[in-house]
Amino acid sequence: MEIKVAVVDDNDTDRVRITKSITDLGDLNTDVTLFSSSEELLASREQFTVYFLDIDMPGMNGLQLCERICLKNPNAMIVFCSNFEHYVFDAFKTSAVYFVRKANFSTDFAVAINKIQSRLKKNEESFTIQVNGSFQSIKYCNVIYYEVNKNDMFIHTSKAVYRIRKTMKALTGEMNRSDFYQIHASYMINLNHLSEIRAKAVRMDSDDILPISSAHSTNIKHAYQMFLISGDQS
Repeated sequence: MEIKVAVVDDNDTDRVRITKSITDLGDLNTDVTLFSSSEELLASREQFTVYFLDIDMPGMNGLQLCERICLKNPNAMIVFCSNFEHYVFDAFKTSAVYFVRKANFSTDFAVAINKIQSRLKKNEESFTIQVNGSFQSIKYCNVIYYEVNKNDMFIHTSKAVYRIRKTMKALTGEMNRSDFYQIHASYMINLNHLSEIRAKAVRMDSDDILPISSAHSTNIKHAYQMFLISGDQS
């Protein structure tokens, strides 16, 4: 599978270095497109799987560009590449895959490529359910949340809602993924699709508002922060 990659950097030398490193490191079949500014990327209207973004650029900076990208492409993988290490804290607030320090480029870039490869592999993980006598394969990354009503489970995905017979106890017993978190006796959410944490509810990127039980209200923010720090996003 060919991976579409965008490199956005106002420095010609850095664009070439990043592109060469993408080719040299890892086992990725990539189609790399180069942009010299945030505005040039946005004007192209193209969407990519992976974005390598400089931060300190004329006009719209990389952090602002990241916000624009994620509005239309929430599953995009963002890697920041910068000479200015003080941006690292702002970068990880955006759920970036990694922050490459240009002063430590070779070492940091190798780590970034490994994280991208791991995430791409994770995105392909799936499970199978039986619906109306036929088998349906669903990728975990496409599940927004699970909803349980007694013994009926509704699997809300980006494409459809599937109904199967399963309890929340059975789901939690078999779920061994750090990107899913139970927020209520009836709901388990995919943290990759979490858009907002409110006092007594969460908003998913599907715009569904789901309740948080009192038992989980004190832990959800910490769980989400640890999820972002771990780099386990899909």
